[in-house]
Amino acid sequence: MSNPTDIMKLNFLKEDIPWEHGRDLFTLWQSKRKNARWPTRGAITPMEMKPYLEHVMLIDVERDPLDFRVRLSGTGYRWYMPYDPTGTRIQDMPNGNDIFARFSRLLELKQPYLGLNMPLMWATVDYKRFDVLVLPFGDAHNINTLMLLVNYL
Repeated sequence: MSNPTDIMKLNFLKEDIPWEHGRDLFTLWQSKRKNARWPTRGAITPMEMKPYLEHVMLIDVERDPLDFRVRLSGTGYRWYMPYDPTGTRIQDMPNGNDIFARFSRLLELKQPYLGLNMPLMWATVDYKRFDVLVLPFGDAHNINTLMLLVNYL
């Protein structure tokens, strides 16, 4: 793939998300953002996240210089990754430069994206592809957290 951001599906609808947990989390995210472009990270409680926690990853957005770091990785990732990515810079992960490019594009566009049928670069089991929903969280002016929900295929 020449441009790693080409796979980003933008301006999608709930119905475009091909798995139930993705649709449910997107609906929750939309309800929490109210009239803002995105909700604050604290807007969604841990209890509301319980159905999704296993397959959620939280990414901190760092600035000056721009960087992305895994804050939290759900236990479901341990089935598919050969290590716990908590604390890891995105660029240090397999395919990290492409992920960095997509996250940077999300910050530029200030909107969530959906990635469908993407190649899995680090699978330790028989899964080879995945879908991902990437949702921004932040204050009134800046996105400071990205939430990923993954569906392995």
